[in-house]
Amino acid sequence: MKRFEMTDTFHHIAIYTSKYDESIKFYEALGFVKYIDWIEDGNPCCFLNMHNGPFLEFHCIESEQLADSGMHICIHTDDVDGFYACAIENGAKPWKCPPGNYPLQCTNGRTIDARLAFIKAPGGEIVEIISWKNYRAEDFQNFYAANKKE
Repeated sequence: MKRFEMTDTFHHIAIYTSKYDESIKFYEALGFVKYIDWIEDGNPCCFLNMHNGPFLEFHCIESEQLADSGMHICIHTDDVDGFYACAIENGAKPWKCPPGNYPLQCTNGRTIDARLAFIKAPGGEIVEIISWKNYRAEDFQNFYAANKKE
């Protein structure tokens, strides 16, 4: 079995909820801070973060039926295409979109240049593979300095 050499980081877990505002308030009460938000398919979405770690990504959906909800894990890498090819070679199936450039327009006016792809792993779980081209460590440092609670 071919092995992909991991020099990458865990990026986020997506959570789909019909109780978006309640969910955000709950996680903010636990110490998470909203990092960015955007609109997708007419519904609000956001990343919540705590302690410079991986994100929780929330998507508002209308239905309380969450089967096939799109729950997934996401791996951040500088080589989306290489990771994707290795995953396919090891039994994953293409899912949702092949490797491509998908800019994320944030509500604060910033655009994040994302390259991403989705796969369905052999066990059935959905994995997003992402690279943020203008993803900067100092963004986190500045964000946490501005939101530090005494």
